[in-house]
Amino acid sequence: MVDALRALFEALWARATPLRYPPGAVQVLRLASQGLCDETISRVLNLSVRTVRTRSAEAMSELGVQSRFQAGVEATRRGWL
Repeated sequence: MVDALRALFEALWARATPLRYPPGAVQVLRLASQGLCDETISRVLNLSVRTVRTRSAEAMSELGVQSRFQAGVEATRRGWL
């Protein structure tokens, strides 16, 4: 029984889709979760404000959420943060 379950687990694990998140999204989400605004995040990461907002939007899209607060909650739930 244990061998059968292990074989099933291994087969499913091999076909699993790896975790995906947009490049740079974790850094932006981590800083946003600390209460930093886009302008401050852009200075900390040496990025334009537009890039910070784009990465935030990409993360929200990937997470399937509508707000930055929801993005922080969902990113934490998924283990991104």
